[in-house]
Amino acid sequence: IVDLWISAFDEMKTTVFKFTSVEKSIVMFTDASDDGWGVVVVDLGNRPLRVFAGKWSIDERKDDINVRELRAVRIGMRILGKLLQDESSTTGVHLRVDNTTARAWTLRSRAPKFEANKIALDIQSEASQHKLKIITVDYVQSARNLSDAASRKFSKTTASAQQVGEDG
Repeated sequence: IVDLWISAFDEMKTTVFKFTSVEKSIVMFTDASDDGWGVVVVDLGNRPLRVFAGKWSIDERKDDINVRELRAVRIGMRILGKLLQDESSTTGVHLRVDNTTARAWTLRSRAPKFEANKIALDIQSEASQHKLKIITVDYVQSARNLSDAASRKFSKTTASAQQVGEDG
């Protein structure tokens, strides 16, 4: 074990930390429900609010809610990557999630479950690949999460309620 500690210490001494400055930043809310995911991007360019939603596949639906919440974060990072693909500077991201486990896994870039760990690493990879820097990952109550409604767009109970509202 001594050799392992010496190796780790040598690596720490030679590690170069790189500070990345950001010229602008945005806020992104993400959410997952049993049926789908939602992403809301605030303050990006000339459109102050952008809303995205999608359904889970049958296999994704089987995942634990914490894993689905983490998937929603990864989807959000991919969406930002596409929206900002022509940007030359790094964009800061203030992430808002309503799941404390997904928040912790995103902050640590690792998780105790294999699939969740892969997704957590993918989030950092997506950020790096698309010149995104996650500045904050804050908890937001579900009732205040702007992406909550988008994640429930495909829910049968929500769809029924919307249909009643439209008819009545």
